[in-house]
Amino acid sequence: MKKLLSTAALSILTALALTACGGDIETQTETDASSASVSSEGETAEAEVEEELVETDDIIRVGQSVGNTNLDPHKEYFGWNDCTYGLNEALFKVSDDYTVEPWIAESAEMDGNTWTIKLKDGVCFSNGNPLTSQIVIDNLKRAAEVNNRFVAFKDWEFAVVDDSTFTITTPSVYVTLPNDLSDPSLSMVDLENTESFETNPICTGPFKVETFDPGSGDITLSRNENYWDGVVVLAGADIKWITDDESRLMAMQNGEIDCYPNVTSSAAEIFAIYPDMYDLVTVPSARIQYYMIHSRVPESVREAINLIVDKDEIAAYLSGATIPAVGPFSTEVPYGKAEVPETNVEKAKEVLEADGYTIGADGFYQKDGQPLTINLSTNTMGGRFLDDVAIIMNQQLAAAGINSSIYQVENADQYISSGDFDIGFYSMVADKAGDPYYFLDAILRDDVYLDCMGYDNQEIQDLLQELLYEEDADKRAELANEIVQITIDENMFGWVGIFNKTTVLSKGVKGFAETSPFDYYGLTASSRLPQ
Repeated sequence: MKKLLSTAALSILTALALTACGGDIETQTETDASSASVSSEGETAEAEVEEELVETDDIIRVGQSVGNTNLDPHKEYFGWNDCTYGLNEALFKVSDDYTVEPWIAESAEMDGNTWTIKLKDGVCFSNGNPLTSQIVIDNLKRAAEVNNRFVAFKDWEFAVVDDSTFTITTPSVYVTLPNDLSDPSLSMVDLENTESFETNPICTGPFKVETFDPGSGDITLSRNENYWDGVVVLAGADIKWITDDESRLMAMQNGEIDCYPNVTSSAAEIFAIYPDMYDLVTVPSARIQYYMIHSRVPESVREAINLIVDKDEIAAYLSGATIPAVGPFSTEVPYGKAEVPETNVEKAKEVLEADGYTIGADGFYQKDGQPLTINLSTNTMGGRFLDDVAIIMNQQLAAAGINSSIYQVENADQYISSGDFDIGFYSMVADKAGDPYYFLDAILRDDVYLDCMGYDNQEIQDLLQELLYEEDADKRAELANEIVQITIDENMFGWVGIFNKTTVLSKGVKGFAETSPFDYYGLTASSRLPQ
């Protein structure tokens, strides 16, 4: 038999129990590991209590710290920014509580290694052309051709059932397919009628491109008059790519923009002084700030480093930009329940000295006449305060007797690809699609890009394989917590901070995904200026 799950239950990330979708669908208590489904039936009547939305002539002005030089949603990560502009939509999306829910899809049902996906009625592109099953399949195949992140799609079998229903058969059971299909890089484009994917893709979102300057990254948008999902309140939007933090602050203060995300902590303090002028919304994001410790660093030194690093001090220095991390995931989700030792400098010294390290005349540890020196590798392109974290760690280690030197390069690939680091700093979205597998596989699977620290842990590889195929939500969380705990116990990483996502809006501006933990949501049909 088939097991019907609510959207929240399907989201392996947050599912706490298997529950019915609502409406007339009954709760299923029997376990069937070969089938599952997700549907938009029985969605809550939240919209009924919202104010009635009507079209306006308003144009919203948005400042972005990261912009596009190319609008092709399938290439690189351009689709993420496109999504913040309200241009593109994927089959599924991840809600504020990390549950996966249908977007332009109506439902998805898994039976063995085949998913049957049905599209919502009336979905069309901004030119009025309908979205069909064949167009969806063609989009997924194109993404596999132009983006290495989706090369595995080439091994999938696609079949059209009818204009609004299609199937995807994968080589093996793929329990998190809806999670992964929520990536904005897998948004739908009218492939046949789009003349320029780079500058004007024809998509299904509430807005369409009027002008785009690849040089500056600035975009002007207009209302999609053919939007399939109700009223689009705004007449359009002006998107300004403003890379400098201070310039974004000044643009907001001068009234040149109406909102912007990724507000720095120092700017947030300024906006907070004027609550009658600005609304500030801060939520923990899905992005982790961390460091990798190479296996060539002795075990005792790895343990000592992680006992010395004070995450609370780092978070305090960053003035609210981050919160101290336990593991790579929020402690509010079922798979964020690992345990990490508290900072303890004296214990760190005991660990080192038990392994034969002694303090030399220069005040730093040495062993057998050889000084202990750790190189801290960071990069200028990484941003996300990685340089600040390296500086603070350098000071904390020095105070505890470990000498370290900071090496700054332009791109993290320079030390990741070579493995030439003792500690390498990195930042990425850990919880991209409401499930722990994506991130854990990306950093721990043998021979992947971020598997650059020289560890050989078969237990982790076995657990990753279990996580890949496990369907029970509680068991998935248990497996993920076990994997993360191993990385903590073996001091493979230092999970430093989970970023806060702070958005500032002029008073009364609504609907720039300010409550979403994800970087890739923004303008929607209901985005609006104060009336």
